[in-house]
Amino acid sequence: MKSKLFLLSFLLVFPFVGCKVKKENKNDKTTVATKKETEKKESDSGLEGTWFLVQSSGGFAGIKAKIPHGDVKWTFNNQGSMVTVENNFQGEAMTYTIIKSGKYDYSVVNNDGKSYLFVAGKELGEFHIENDRLIIDENKMSNASGADRFIVQFER
Repeated sequence: MKSKLFLLSFLLVFPFVGCKVKKENKNDKTTVATKKETEKKESDSGLEGTWFLVQSSGGFAGIKAKIPHGDVKWTFNNQGSMVTVENNFQGEAMTYTIIKSGKYDYSVVNNDGKSYLFVAGKELGEFHIENDRLIIDENKMSNASGADRFIVQFER
C-alpha cells in the first residue's frame, strides 16, 4: 500500500517540478538582421566618414575633457563595417578617448527605436547624430543603463 501511495504522489508531483517553462518577452524588440540588412542599416546610420573626438565627459569624478580637434580621428567605412581609429592625444584625459589606434570591426544594433554602437565586439553605448555631431552615451546600453560612465562627442 505504501509503495502505491508513494508512486501516486510521485506521479502527481513530478510534472510540476521536472520542467521549466520559458516565457517569451513580447516587449523585446531587438532587431536581428541578415548581413545584407545589417550593411544597409549601417549605411543608413549616418556613421560613414570621418569623425573627430572633441569632448569626453562624465565618469565618477565628473570630468569634462576637451580634446583638440584632430588628435583623435575615427573613420567609418560601411563597405567592410570597419572603423579606423587614429588616437594621437597625449593629454591627461588619455583614458577618456575610448579606443587605442587601430582598425576595428563595428556594428550597429537597433533596439526599440534606439541605435547602439559596437566596436570590436564591445558595446560602446547608445548613439545619435545631430547637426554633424556624433554623441555616444556609455550610460545607455542596449541591455541596461548605468551611471558614472562617459559621454563622448565627435564632430565631422
